Amino acid sequence: MRFATYTKTAAVGFLQVASYRTEVWFNVFAKILVFAGIVLLWSAIGTGSTGQTYSQLIAYFW
Repeated sequence: MRFATYTKTAAVGFLQVASYRTEVWFNVFAKILVFAGIVLLWSAIGTGSTGQTYSQLIAYFW
């Protein structure tokens, strides 16, 4: 197979993903924002109430 076959396949795959409705993209973006907010909230709670650093918190939960 030639390299052009792979690039054409990638282009077709990208066009399929790019043609999703905008509601789908907004939903994905909203989920990412919620996850980031939860991580930020719990990191602030963890470092603020116990006085631990991020590396100590990661080691504790890991």
